[in-house]
Amino acid sequence: MENFSEISPGDAIKYLPLPVVIVTARKGESMNGMTAAWISQVSAKPPVIMVAIRLERYTWELMKDTEYFGISVLGEGQEDIAEFFGTVSGWDKDKFKEMEMEPFYSEEGIPLIPGSLAAFVCRKREVVEIGDHLAIFGEAIKGWEGKGDNPLVWYRWNVTGMKSD
Repeated sequence: MENFSEISPGDAIKYLPLPVVIVTARKGESMNGMTAAWISQVSAKPPVIMVAIRLERYTWELMKDTEYFGISVLGEGQEDIAEFFGTVSGWDKDKFKEMEMEPFYSEEGIPLIPGSLAAFVCRKREVVEIGDHLAIFGEAIKGWEGKGDNPLVWYRWNVTGMKSD
């Protein structure tokens, strides 16, 4: 193809810009959140999203036997949250306490990240194991709008701010 250089499919897929979110779950008194960028809306009516999570993640351990999970959409200036929730293991530490963060709790008891651009609670609908991840489909049942205009974006395997018009 004209004006293209061939690269591997794995390298080409890195050009898909993806929102940076924190996926949260709670089971009893245990709760956790993890940074995720492999997320997509898959239906408008009803509103359904898909998020990809590795089977061995502590967040999945909490999610697998529960009905609800949360998504907090991070904005510009929340890079430290994305980095911390993406590199510290919930198996070893309480991430909310370590960051001295008091989450916002939905009526379902799901913790959400304060200061996010938006947040919503999903009811788990289906889980599909594919490749090295689980694709978790959830119907958004509640949503909140936060402050800010510019989302954090995972692009070419880096976190960056994306300016809005």
